[in-house]
Amino acid sequence: MGLSFYYTDLWKLSKLTFVCYISIVAAPFILSVFGFRGSSRTALVGMATGALSIFAWNRWIAPDIDDILPSMVVNGLAMMATHYLVDPEIFYIIWLSVINMLYLY
Repeated sequence: MGLSFYYTDLWKLSKLTFVCYISIVAAPFILSVFGFRGSSRTALVGMATGALSIFAWNRWIAPDIDDILPSMVVNGLAMMATHYLVDPEIFYIIWLSVINMLYLY
């Protein structure tokens, strides 16, 4: 309801909802289609990062340029970073293999 007071034009409000939906939902969907199996934590971090990147792009970076693609990229990168760096199972597998490779040489 607060957005309806801020956006008096219906077209701007519908564009904001479309941009938010596409940039928050599309990146996890595309990653899942390609076989990326993340946890709920990775999805939530990606969605929150996508939403924050939309508002940061519109506020500070370039309000005149469309923000769908950069926010989808930020969303996907945040999901992949969270999946590979924070999830415990993947974290131990990757970093133990890196440590083993360092000790072998």
